[in-house]
Amino acid sequence: MHTLPEPHRLSFRCSDRAGNQVTAKVVATQESGHKPWVWRAVFRDTGEPPAELMGASEAPEHLEADIRARVRAVQITGVFVPTSDKLAASKQDAAALAVAHVLRVASSIDERSGHRRTNLASVLDDLGADLAMGLPLAARVLGIPESDLRTMLEGGPISDSVARDIEWAASKPAGWLDGEHPVERLP
Repeated sequence: MHTLPEPHRLSFRCSDRAGNQVTAKVVATQESGHKPWVWRAVFRDTGEPPAELMGASEAPEHLEADIRARVRAVQITGVFVPTSDKLAASKQDAAALAVAHVLRVASSIDERSGHRRTNLASVLDDLGADLAMGLPLAARVLGIPESDLRTMLEGGPISDSVARDIEWAASKPAGWLDGEHPVERLP
């Protein structure tokens, strides 16, 4: 008789678009040794009924990445901080996982900032904004103060809420500003 693998449990905290702290509990199970792991995440915060997401992962070590991809898809952003993890066999493994996680998060934040700046420049180019006369008009179209737009163009941070506002004003899908998009060059 084939025994089923033990379910994996993970909980994490992140923040939603409005900046509210959200806690999620995840349970992943596998029905047989050859099928993907099916997971269910339940998000709880103080004022709303729990929201739920479901998905599948090929292996337990892919749970975090797969859940993170789905969480981003439903507009919950922020730092993904595991609060418990049964995948770690010892305290040393847990510490190594935590260090690797912090490095991955820092790397993804730096990468996302670069994508946001590049894509903001692309949006401004699409709007026909140059640094002289077009920037004030572009700021009005995007619904942000001109001084904030200048700060962003000079390397300042672009917050999640401002990024979503820019995407909405530029008729781009949510999360577009965070992605890498090939630039089409004319010959």
